[in-house]
Amino acid sequence: MSEEPLREKLRWLLMLTLYRSGRQAHALAVYTETRRLLNRELGIEPGAELRSLHQQILAGHPRLGRGGGPAVPPRPLRPVSAAPDLSRPVQLPPLARGFVGRTKELDQLADLLDDERGGYGASTPIAVVDGPPGVGKTAFVLELAHRLLDRFPDGQLYVDLCGTGRQGRPLTASDALEQLLASLGVERSRMPADVAGRTTLYRSLLHGRRMLVVLDEALGADQLRPLIPRGSSCVLATSRQRFSGLAARDGAHVLTMGPLADHDAATLLTSLCGGRLRGQETAAVRLVRLCGGLPLALRIAAEELAANPAVPLSALVEGFAAACAERESPRHREAALIRLVEWEAGTGRETPAPPSRERAGLRTAALR
Repeated sequence: MSEEPLREKLRWLLMLTLYRSGRQAHALAVYTETRRLLNRELGIEPGAELRSLHQQILAGHPRLGRGGGPAVPPRPLRPVSAAPDLSRPVQLPPLARGFVGRTKELDQLADLLDDERGGYGASTPIAVVDGPPGVGKTAFVLELAHRLLDRFPDGQLYVDLCGTGRQGRPLTASDALEQLLASLGVERSRMPADVAGRTTLYRSLLHGRRMLVVLDEALGADQLRPLIPRGSSCVLATSRQRFSGLAARDGAHVLTMGPLADHDAATLLTSLCGGRLRGQETAAVRLVRLCGGLPLALRIAAEELAANPAVPLSALVEGFAAACAERESPRHREAALIRLVEWEAGTGRETPAPPSRERAGLRTAALR
């Protein structure tokens, strides 16, 4: 119990054992100590099972005596700060279809995180992938996460932190902790109200567990820090911002993602376009250049090719090129790309989906 002082099940068993040994005062003292500890560390009261046992001890309930049967219904108790009696969370989104390239970067980060495995328990391995919109940060991190699954048998947690603001306001650290704690089985009635209490409870729940935590679209280091557990887990995060401070202060590995190499970009485009570019190397090279090597733009182009089999390839390519020439501002292209992400992923909350003609214009703008 000294190693896991907030684990209520252990304290429940200790109170019952003390009472059945004729040490009622000691059993009540354990409850008082537990209540004080939970209030101080987490800002919450003891759970229903512990409170019920306390009342039964005070009343000298006959069922508590030796051979008197269980003090509460024989259902599992869910401790506040130990691994709950739940199946392990498996929350990673599916891998991106047709993922190509990034082999060097994947191997580099996997090796760095593996090098820290021998020191698990002292510090938490953290990797943050940054880069511009559409460059494939989330797809890369999910690919890495799936490669690391066997290292983290206790499960995976995933939170979209909405740092781009395209799904409404970004999540605060408190919002994200509420989502993580709910995934770990904490009931709303037992959720600490403040960030410090939620952080303590979150880290207590993950203590001794090998969990992979993926935090997508982070806004800043201050949003991330309370979400980093201590010890045996690992954190993978993405952001459009570079978190140099997180690397210096928290030892995070920071990787900046760039466009795909031409060969990998062509491979991605041809694999997703429904065969439209088979034997059409010149057209493929031109589209790769129009897309700037950005995976999201390449996927949009491939979808347009596959969705319009009756339109000649040359006409589609020329249409893309003309639309790109009309878009004079790189800022316009980024805005179009962001709006497309919302509508394509179904994540836009307030803005209705545009008509198909406008979507086509945004697609071509995003390809500039």
